[in-house]
Amino acid sequence: MNYSDPDLLARLAADYVLGTMPPRSRRRFEKIALDSPAARRALRVAEEQLLPFAAQLPPRQPPDHVWRAIEARVQPAARSSPAAAASARASGGWWQNLVFWRSGALVALGLFLALGVTQFGPRWWQATPATTAGMGGLAQSYVAVLSDTGQAPAFLISAQRYQRDVHIKVLRPQDLPPGKVLRLWALPAGGEPRALGDLPAKEKGKLELLASAEDVLSKIPFLGVSVENAGTPATGKPAGEFIYRGPCVKLW
Repeated sequence: MNYSDPDLLARLAADYVLGTMPPRSRRRFEKIALDSPAARRALRVAEEQLLPFAAQLPPRQPPDHVWRAIEARVQPAARSSPAAAASARASGGWWQNLVFWRSGALVALGLFLALGVTQFGPRWWQATPATTAGMGGLAQSYVAVLSDTGQAPAFLISAQRYQRDVHIKVLRPQDLPPGKVLRLWALPAGGEPRALGDLPAKEKGKLELLASAEDVLSKIPFLGVSVENAGTPATGKPAGEFIYRGPCVKLW
């Protein structure tokens, strides 16, 4: 690899900051950063651009199995003493302040970079000054990861800021009864949900907005998915509850 390439360094730095880089690659990149001022600059830029997304959602308590895995690695003695493990959780160890667990926004962004870039192709890495976020030419985009009430991701939604196409990646294949479809909705802070179109149940797909993503999504804090009758127009109100939802994040 050409580690003097600014675009490559930006992508590597983003993977490093988000935690999506494999352990062996992380160690290699850390060694590169020790000797490369350009790599260290890329890391600083990635931190400045990505970490603020962590403040967009309230804190969320990680599951118990995550605590156990962390304790096993940073405090092995806690494994043999349930009382010590409980005490460590109650005292609020250093890992409780980890940015990754304080918001779903970085999860959405991480999935976008780790899955969306590779699945949707190189168009996300462009060099048009008017439409890029400055992080290695990443196109200015609206991104959302839609999850169920258990925070299990099901859909990755992404749309470039000034385009009408919405790209959908199905993270968890959906089993629907005959005659039913999944419908994507924009959920304004105030007012009624607005239907955007129907989603694929497997793999990936695309839908087209009536206007640019900037016009449609700029004031939309959340997206949601409902189950609707097939053939019904994408208008009106949802037939039931939103089975998936997630924050609509501005990536620029």
